[in-house]
Amino acid sequence: AVIDEELASDHTASITQTGADGTAEQQQNGHGHTATVDQAGTGNDALQTQSSGFDTFGGGHLADILQSGDRNGATQTQSGLQNDASVIQSGDDNVATQTQSGTTGLNEARIDQSGTFNSAIQTQGAVGGHFATATQSGLGISGDLNTVVQNQTGLVQESTVSQSGGAGNTVESTQSGFDHSNIVNQAGIDNGAVVLQSGTSNTATVTQN
Repeated sequence: AVIDEELASDHTASITQTGADGTAEQQQNGHGHTATVDQAGTGNDALQTQSSGFDTFGGGHLADILQSGDRNGATQTQSGLQNDASVIQSGDDNVATQTQSGTTGLNEARIDQSGTFNSAIQTQGAVGGHFATATQSGLGISGDLNTVVQNQTGLVQESTVSQSGGAGNTVESTQSGFDHSNIVNQAGIDNGAVVLQSGTSNTATVTQN
């Protein structure tokens, strides 16, 4: 299923799919759009692209992807300011990728994954004020070998990672600029966290237990 909406404002697009190997794609240009995808099954892909057109101060988009099952992929790309992107995945071997850019910030990206062998990738770049949150959880052996990769550039960015319920989880978070905040919380065994910050007035906290 493909939905393509040209330059305008306040559109709403929704796709619901049940089954295996499905593809949902949404493209919206303009201001204040809402896009939602709900997929249940295995091997599904969801792609959402929201842009502000030629207005570098536009945005206000909302993108949501909900996937249940294994080996699913979610990709969200937003440009402008005051955008909100959310991915919720339950199952194993899932991948969520979020990219937010623009000349100004105030964007928020959230990924919530439960299961094993999942990957969360978040990239944000603009003047500042971005928020990136990745949560990976499980119970017992579920929650093992999950990966989070974050990359933020600019100023006054905040990133938070929480991993729990398993072993062998990894985090790599990179921030360049100044006045950034980085928080990593890991619970379990054999976990690894790497935080790389360049610039001034940055703070980083890593808690492992």
